[in-house]
Amino acid sequence: MNTLLIYSEIGGMFGTSSQEVANFLHQNDNEPVEIRINSVGGYITEGVAIYNLLKNYQGEVNIVIDSLCASIATIVALGGDNIRMGLGGLFMIHNPWAMVGGDSEDFRKEADLLDKMKSQLVSIYMTKFNGTEEEIIKMMDSETWLSDKEAMAYGFVNTIEQDLKMSASVKYD
Repeated sequence: MNTLLIYSEIGGMFGTSSQEVANFLHQNDNEPVEIRINSVGGYITEGVAIYNLLKNYQGEVNIVIDSLCASIATIVALGGDNIRMGLGGLFMIHNPWAMVGGDSEDFRKEADLLDKMKSQLVSIYMTKFNGTEEEIIKMMDSETWLSDKEAMAYGFVNTIEQDLKMSASVKYD
């Protein structure tokens, strides 16, 4: 199984882009793939594009959260068929935010756009979340950090990876 590491921000100048993920999936021709995540998040539109690429991939998508899965990286993770989290990992959700300049109208437009983006993210979270829409909104409003066990209890993660167990050994005399 081929693996793609998302060990950077999502999108941006130096992050993992949706184009890179699309190329990786295309090269794997619907064979099972593994995406390993350790990311602070990044750009909402890039993360949603990656989520949709993963959801529409015909092969099995295995997500492994190695340590940090924050912000839009959580949406990317939810694109997987199987979502595993490393022992001690963190899963952080919050409201979308932006940096904007301009006059009061520019700020009002940006606030409306952020509200629209939040609504879209809530819809994606609800595909896995063991709770109500009101609960996930409250968690986003509060910027919530979930431990590995909490992320699993809320339905964001299927399993928590324990220490790797030896599956084979060779004895030399």
